[in-house]
Amino acid sequence: MPARRHPPRASITLGKRVDQAGQYDITVKQNSGFTLPMRYEAPEGSPVDFTGSTARMQVRVKIGAPAVLLELSTVDGTITLGSDGSITLSETALTTDALRFSKGVYDLRITPPVGEPYYLLAGNIFLERAVTHS
Repeated sequence: MPARRHPPRASITLGKRVDQAGQYDITVKQNSGFTLPMRYEAPEGSPVDFTGSTARMQVRVKIGAPAVLLELSTVDGTITLGSDGSITLSETALTTDALRFSKGVYDLRITPPVGEPYYLLAGNIFLERAVTHS
């Protein structure tokens, strides 16, 4: 069965369980800016306040592979977290132009200011290769 590919959406609403990462496949267009806004809610439906939290996402060819193909984080501004449960992943066209993989895997790790880190989202990431380059 072929893998499902998901184009970037205006936004997605993530699952409501912290003990299990939600599964979501992402497609990134090479040589194009990428933005994926999301919103995370607690089980009762209220937005999760990410104030003081950090986030990190790594892409690798497969789980356990030593090479990181792409990394996003709150440290470099490619991930933003909001007090309203918002999470936005973004990358520039310049960075996506340099990507050369076809398919990889990723996970998104949140580290709250108090408590243990947890994985919020994981899945496959596909690179849709561009014909026209800078």
